[in-house]
Amino acid sequence: MSLLDQTLTIKGEKKQEKEGKGEHDYRAERSYRTFARTIRLPVPVDGSQVTVGSDLRRWSTSGRLTIPTRTQAAPAALARR
Repeated sequence: MSLLDQTLTIKGEKKQEKEGKGEHDYRAERSYRTFARTIRLPVPVDGSQVTVGSDLRRWSTSGRLTIPTRTQAAPAALARR
């Protein structure tokens, strides 16, 4: 995962191997996949406060990503002349 300006990029991969042994045969299957997703965030964010939690399961990965928005300073009042 990377966060640059307001662009979040998430990359991952999945590897899987299966073997089957019979009385007269042997079979092996292998698969490998990669993915990347890039998301443009609609508001400025504070990259130093990002938290990541994940729940790994046997066949899938799910997780929670928390990205707080950057607190903007209130505009200074214009002085009247």
